[in-house]
Amino acid sequence: MGKSSPPHQLAYAWQCQRWGAMPNAGGLRDQPVRLMKDMAVMSNVYDAMKGFQRAMHTNIVTWQTANPDAWQIVSFYMKWEKEHRGRT
Repeated sequence: MGKSSPPHQLAYAWQCQRWGAMPNAGGLRDQPVRLMKDMAVMSNVYDAMKGFQRAMHTNIVTWQTANPDAWQIVSFYMKWEKEHRGRT
């Protein structure tokens, strides 16, 4: 969405989807649990934000109604961003 590199967890998630393979050798149980969770979270956030951006060009309310889980992610991020804007 932006011009910066994605978080490594998201890049791993995309590679797993593209190649149908885990980031480390072995099966699912050979992966660090935290990495697998982070990959899922990053992928869900990316997909939700991407859908929201597309909906901004069509009908946001229809998208919100059709995608309540994604809207929950987007609205949480928007609230968090508003509360933390300007803090570094």
